[in-house]
Amino acid sequence: MSICVHPFDPESFNYRVAEFTTLQALSYGLLAPMSCFTDILLMCLYATKSLLREPPGDVILWQMIGQLVLDLGWMYPGFHFYLYQNIGDGPICKTISLSSIYSVTICCGYNVALVFEIFQKISQPFSMSYDRRKWGYHLLTHGVAVLCTLSAAVTGSVGVTGAQHCFLQLTPYGQ
Repeated sequence: MSICVHPFDPESFNYRVAEFTTLQALSYGLLAPMSCFTDILLMCLYATKSLLREPPGDVILWQMIGQLVLDLGWMYPGFHFYLYQNIGDGPICKTISLSSIYSVTICCGYNVALVFEIFQKISQPFSMSYDRRKWGYHLLTHGVAVLCTLSAAVTGSVGVTGAQHCFLQLTPYGQ
């Protein structure tokens, strides 16, 4: 097993990629489906329990959706490795890369929104202005996610990473 010590050499634009190990394939193939299962379970609970839909329930729902998409993206390299003994860098990987970039961005954005909302509830417990703030959370989070995803798509920075996952590949614009 080789380790990606210095993946990008700016002098010569040479890229070195780590080998995909059986342990990685096993962890991607087992842990990602377990996380998908818990994401789906939480979304089912969200749909059935009205208490979970109270503010800021929609922020938590979008964070769960983003996490589910990320987990599905983590499953692909593990299953692809077991089936074909390599990680494909074709259109499926590029699509997973773009969806992963979008999902990472919305997960981070909604986590920040959730922290801000908790701070608001602690500092102003009787404030009922969440409905006005939630549109700002959604617009800002999805707007930034669209910009990040388009930026990666336009620069062609998506594909297999040094860690053998579909995300930002090893280019001057990527990792």
